[in-house]
Amino acid sequence: MSYIGKLVDLTTVGGTVTGIALLQRLIPRLAIIVALTIISSMMIVALMMAGFYAVYAGLLSYGLTSGAAMAATGGIALLVTLLLVGVTVIRMRQIRDVRRALLNMPIVAEAVDLADAFVEGFLSRQ
Repeated sequence: MSYIGKLVDLTTVGGTVTGIALLQRLIPRLAIIVALTIISSMMIVALMMAGFYAVYAGLLSYGLTSGAAMAATGGIALLVTLLLVGVTVIRMRQIRDVRRALLNMPIVAEAVDLADAFVEGFLSRQ
């Protein structure tokens, strides 16, 4: 094997080891981000519920009937929900586009093929 071939092999192995170390540092950080996102979401929902109740109580204090205040508050809640669903759909499409761009990269495509071959071999062995 030529010197250049050995150098390329060593670089590839070094890149793999570096990638594994990076992945091992990345996974706990991602878990923390997911946990904080869930906690933040629950806090935001609690604040939104308090806000909707404040709007309802305010409408009642201005003289609206209970049904009218409930309908107005429900309408506001529906609009907020539709807005959040729209933002979520847009963000999901953006993530899907990034995923497609990553899968079109040759290195990622080879890794996906390798993982698929491993899983197929593992499942066929059982």
